[in-house]
Amino acid sequence: MNAFKKAGLSGRYWVFEDSELGVASALAARDVWKFNEVWVVGVATEADQVIRDLTEFRFVTMERIYQNLVQGFDCVASQQLTDFLMTRFGLMGEELEFQNSEVSLNSFKGVFVAEGQRYFFKTHIELGGEVSEYAGAELLGEAGYPVVTPVFVSNEQGRELLVYLFVEAPSLFELVREGRVSDEVRRAQTQLDRMLFEIYKKTFQMEESPQFPEVQQLFYRRLAGGRFAEFYQGKTRELGGRMVSFEELEVMELVVNGVSCGVLGEWLARARDCLSSQAMLPFTVVGHGDAHNGNLFYEKEGLRYFDPAYAGRMDPFLDLAKPLFHNTWARWMYFPEKVEATFDVAVRWGEGRILIDHTAFPDEVEQFFFDSKMREVVGPLLDFLREKDCLPFDWQDRLRSALLCCPLLTVNLFDESRYSSAMASLGLARVAEMATFDFNPYLS
Repeated sequence: MNAFKKAGLSGRYWVFEDSELGVASALAARDVWKFNEVWVVGVATEADQVIRDLTEFRFVTMERIYQNLVQGFDCVASQQLTDFLMTRFGLMGEELEFQNSEVSLNSFKGVFVAEGQRYFFKTHIELGGEVSEYAGAELLGEAGYPVVTPVFVSNEQGRELLVYLFVEAPSLFELVREGRVSDEVRRAQTQLDRMLFEIYKKTFQMEESPQFPEVQQLFYRRLAGGRFAEFYQGKTRELGGRMVSFEELEVMELVVNGVSCGVLGEWLARARDCLSSQAMLPFTVVGHGDAHNGNLFYEKEGLRYFDPAYAGRMDPFLDLAKPLFHNTWARWMYFPEKVEATFDVAVRWGEGRILIDHTAFPDEVEQFFFDSKMREVVGPLLDFLREKDCLPFDWQDRLRSALLCCPLLTVNLFDESRYSSAMASLGLARVAEMATFDFNPYLS
């Protein structure tokens, strides 16, 4: 590796070893040489990927499968995943089918049959390999979360995959989409939110040296890492009849529905500060990290969590960001054409300003999910932290910083093939609204 470095070469490297000492040496070298992607493949040893002989080796990653799906090469992706299920879990997957879902914005999921048993699978994709492991399902169960536990888990870097026994129940996202949020569903959501606060209390723990949590893959690491750069740095697109670069937008005042929300670059700088490892709170709770409606099954017994890709010990405000945003303000992300046909979005340009007016307000069901979280979790959490003299004075800025990452970095607003000028402008308005959201009226 040092030879490659001195030669000025960089990229992805594969190290093959057939001894435990060789694997340990390669893993240690990878820890030192952090600026390149290094995978260690061991033949009958412990490594990132373990194979019996070289005929089993595949260069397939979950990202590569995802890209094949995006490009329409479903048969190739299916064969790649079938091979992976066999080599990683010993499962002879049959009838494998990828399932399209509006909620799967940076992931893929599907079903297959093995030895007469039906399974479903899901993985997250972080371009650049930012997801490091799925390790929180057991922790969630121990904390008291009603959670669907995976039966097969791959934690290999870039090859993260969870496999579950098939669940017939619909997700909460599907119920919302189909207009089937009944009184029973609302009661289940309220009960779950009350349970969530009790779990926060039970798992609250002061930390002398807190670890930077995996959930920051969704926030700080996207904002300060490759995703922000890939999506926006040096990029331009058309908004409101004008070609504009992201760097121009960063220094402009954003005015949404007549209200000045400040300057984008200032919110981003604040978010990088609030979400950084230097600004971590001295306490944690056990959280799911990505508990939006797409990651909850609705059953007769109530709601159950699944897909614990980012579960672990974390700042509770980080845990709340994804459900608060995605359940209330993200309809445009999932159904851009429908939202554009239903709501009005207008963009005007002023001197150093972009003015966005829209009518895309939360409907009654979306508002219910927000109000339930505020009433049953956020309000009691603030009181609990005050009693312990642990409430950060800047809790709103911390939550706002996480919230603005949701519309900005879950999807690429500068991808003109995915979002029209109107929907990208609405996304930018959502960033402004989250960056300046006032929670106080919902806490009285």
